[in-house]
Amino acid sequence: THGTLDAYDAATGAQLAKHPLVLGTEDPVSISFAGVSVARNTMYAAVGTVGLVNGYVVAFRKSSP
Repeated sequence: THGTLDAYDAATGAQLAKHPLVLGTEDPVSISFAGVSVARNTMYAAVGTVGLVNGYVVAFRKSSP
């Protein structure tokens, strides 16, 4: 409920990343009660809450060197 997508190392518990998930462009709301899914080297995160009308899904993929 902090509005960030947090990634942790499964073996050590060390935090690897903290990325804000915001909803809207004017007066952005930084909150999410949804989950994530990983498929084909891409992580998908749902952004939004039950009380908000407009939610969306964002995709993150590691860039190629």
